[in-house]
Amino acid sequence: MTQSKVSESKVSGSNMSKSTVDTRLPANGSLSPTLLRSGALLVSGALLGFALVLWIAANWDGLGKAGRFTIVGVAMGAGGIAAIASATLVTPGLLVAFLSVGGMLALIGQTYQTGADTWQLFAAWAALGLPLALAARSDAVWALLVAVVFTALTLWQSTTELAHVFLLSRWGGNAAVSSPLLLLIASWLPALGLCALLSPGSIAVPFVGHSTRWSFRLAVVLTLVNVTAWGIAGLFTGDGPLWSVVLLAMAVLGGMAFSLAFRQSLRGERDPLLLASVALSVDAFLICGLTRAVFDAGGSNHNAWGKFFVVGIGGALIVAASVVAMLRVIRQAASQGASVVPIAHTTTVAAIDHARPWAAVVLSAIGAMFAAVPLMVAFGLLLGNVLMRSGPSTYVVGGIVAGVGLAALRQSRSLFVEQLAAIAFATGLGLSIYALFRDLPDGLASFILAAASFAVAVVIAKPWLGGILGAIGTAALAYAVARTFGTHIHPGTSAYFVTWSAMAAAWVAATLALDGNRSWLEPLPAAPSLDAIAAGGAVAVLGALSVASGTTFLVDGMLGTGMTRVHAGGVSLAMWFTPQRALGFAFAVAACGVLVRMNPGLRTPVGIACAATALLLAFVMPRLGVVALILAVAVTTGRRSLAVLAAAAVLWIVGNFYYALALSLTEKAAILAAAGAVLGAIAYFLPSVGRIELARSDARSIAGV
Repeated sequence: MTQSKVSESKVSGSNMSKSTVDTRLPANGSLSPTLLRSGALLVSGALLGFALVLWIAANWDGLGKAGRFTIVGVAMGAGGIAAIASATLVTPGLLVAFLSVGGMLALIGQTYQTGADTWQLFAAWAALGLPLALAARSDAVWALLVAVVFTALTLWQSTTELAHVFLLSRWGGNAAVSSPLLLLIASWLPALGLCALLSPGSIAVPFVGHSTRWSFRLAVVLTLVNVTAWGIAGLFTGDGPLWSVVLLAMAVLGGMAFSLAFRQSLRGERDPLLLASVALSVDAFLICGLTRAVFDAGGSNHNAWGKFFVVGIGGALIVAASVVAMLRVIRQAASQGASVVPIAHTTTVAAIDHARPWAAVVLSAIGAMFAAVPLMVAFGLLLGNVLMRSGPSTYVVGGIVAGVGLAALRQSRSLFVEQLAAIAFATGLGLSIYALFRDLPDGLASFILAAASFAVAVVIAKPWLGGILGAIGTAALAYAVARTFGTHIHPGTSAYFVTWSAMAAAWVAATLALDGNRSWLEPLPAAPSLDAIAAGGAVAVLGALSVASGTTFLVDGMLGTGMTRVHAGGVSLAMWFTPQRALGFAFAVAACGVLVRMNPGLRTPVGIACAATALLLAFVMPRLGVVALILAVAVTTGRRSLAVLAAAAVLWIVGNFYYALALSLTEKAAILAAAGAVLGAIAYFLPSVGRIELARSDARSIAGV
């Protein structure tokens, strides 16, 4: 056995030899009653707390000042008492109390007109919520605290002199160097401190709890977004970079990259999401810096195509290096304790084709886009307006560049060269897409793009590329179907929802077909690519439905884009019963059916309550039903990474319910409160019935009934 085969066999035990985009796990259809009950109680607490926030935002005038404070205070006290009275209710109770604190502060601000800035409200919320998070020792409460903290930080940044420095003018003298630097240090230190506090394995674990994985991830990602955004702003201020900010951002990004890579290599941990996030931040910062340097270098405007080529090629080298470095860190961590050479150090085709985490695939896709766009602009400038507007030149150049990239992808024995080849293919594909939509009807061009994407994914048989092309092909197919019926699909329209619902149904059918014919598909060389294509299609559906929902609760504040305005309104009874709601409800029914069939633990009062809650929410939020079906199929077929992404889409859509225009805030609060109260009551008072039903179901299954 060769060294590369030994490496592959050693690492296959860590689930890296399966699908690139997804980690496949055995699906046994079982569900722990304890897990079901805990999840139901957590969902109940979240719904009740969110309902309270909605009610406060509505500023219900029917109650007087004393009445409003009484209701919020009772909710806050009830959450705390529940957490003290029962160990089962610690997390749900403290989650309700945490959300109630925010509602109370908002109510104080509305009632007394304190004149405090919005960021001060969120800062007070974070300070008062910290003891609750420490008491809960739960990832759910910590994640909410992280969201509140970063909302306060970004809102504070937008109200200080930073906005004037970066958006209006450059300061002169020493103030331009010291003031923005000190303001950014003051805002980044709490962010980095929160990351250190929640880091798994830190000295604070006995105080924050052992399950802070997702809150830690959220804190790191939001810190990276903030640092990268201000660092890039520092590059493009006025007539020259603001070097104090640029160097500070470089130092923070470099320190975070080193810390995450060193930590994962030292402990043998693997967290591709964090590594991909920091790599993407560094890539964006370096490519923007290269762009500024190249275009500030002077020269004739007639050489603009050359500058774009330099930026594109430089960006390609940066992206390729970051992907290689990330995969080496991941695979080195995976091989800790095994006396093998890390896969990234081998030179066989099998080694570089070894499965990649989904975060690495996303990094490759976004990085390729970063580098391909300036290269496409360079080719466009080189060909000139006449050749770009008509004629075969664009097809010829695009075909040659894409063909060279595909040939290199098939034959490459180096990760670095493979990434460069992927960028060349992306550049050629972009030019070809431009030519297709220039010369053909949109529907036909989209069909050709979809067919070509799926065909290339199967022929090249590289799962990581199959996932990217699967997403592109699915998006193109959705647009082609819509244009065939003469419809322009825009987020928020019925045509958009119906089209992407059809794509979701097609994905479910394809996934079940793949799993049902696994025995004869497995020996085929393209089998891993088929799974990756399907996973990429699901990612496209989830992304499209999430985008159509709009922003979600607190995201605008966390990212510093401004708080979305909420407009309360009502709907008539006839508007409740629409084809769109019926379709979403039907998808939710199908999701419940899939889960109940595969999980006997759902055939209980708690399971029925969970299903009823899902159906109610899917009726008022139709997109939720489609996402729920994808989540159900992903869970029951063992596609763990896709299930996590679908769960994130569920949270996004439910959070967007705050901004829905069809219902008033009071009506939305009533719906969520009713669902949360019923679900929580059944989960808390009927746990024993659930266990008995599950035992009977298991007994019938064992007996073959």
